[in-house]
Amino acid sequence: MAAGSNGDHSFIDVAGLTVEFPLEDHVVHALDRVSFTVAENEFVALIGPSGCGKTTILNVLAGVVPPTAASRLTLRGQALEAVPRGTVGYVFQDPILLPWRTIEDNVRLPLEVLGMDTPDHRRRVGELLALVGLTGFARGYPKQLSGGMKQRAGIARGLVFDPSLLLMDEPFAALDEITRTGLNTWLQDLWLKTRKTVMLVTHNVLEAVFLADKVIVMASNPGRIKEVLAVNLPRPRTLEMFSSPAFVEEAALIRESLHRDAGAAEVLP
Repeated sequence: MAAGSNGDHSFIDVAGLTVEFPLEDHVVHALDRVSFTVAENEFVALIGPSGCGKTTILNVLAGVVPPTAASRLTLRGQALEAVPRGTVGYVFQDPILLPWRTIEDNVRLPLEVLGMDTPDHRRRVGELLALVGLTGFARGYPKQLSGGMKQRAGIARGLVFDPSLLLMDEPFAALDEITRTGLNTWLQDLWLKTRKTVMLVTHNVLEAVFLADKVIVMASNPGRIKEVLAVNLPRPRTLEMFSSPAFVEEAALIRESLHRDAGAAEVLP
């Protein structure tokens, strides 16, 4: 199951990434010399205890947090700061839909903010709402949507630029188990249709195994990569596979890697 890090033909290539946050009386070492690669169209899950730097990695790739140091930080061979806007989409744990805007207008909001609200992009809003099954709610408001539907709207918003890379920070963490499992299946179907490169932060081992091609296992204090594990399961994956010996074995290998670190108690089954 082990997978290595190879910089050849990588879509994302990160080497020696260090991020420090200076406070009044000490420095927080969020990431310490983190290195990994992601292939184009690959679905990668980041898993590890709270505070190990998973979200910080996403924020660096999104250009929100500057690295303290990095020997290499590229996306499709370009330095991260030179990547064109709209290349990276971001989906948050809370979809943060503005209650006074329709679902359609919420999805379109990033286009307006960045001055990219063109007719072509507006047409894409309608296409995305159809893709995520929300066409009938385009002119509705967030209060009319369930939690799962709000998350689908948030994912549509993250895809509105047609990004090459989609970053997802625990998008289903606040949902009940039934809704979350259903959205895992839905997200896999969406990924099979779009083949975006995806990096998903999760605390849930089963979610990581179900969705990912590769799992990056992290440890904390400071944040670092412990192991990179390939998920050797065929696609499309089904809920019935959860009880299969192959699925159980993949999950066990991730748990074993996690529990070599004391902070792994916060990771869910």
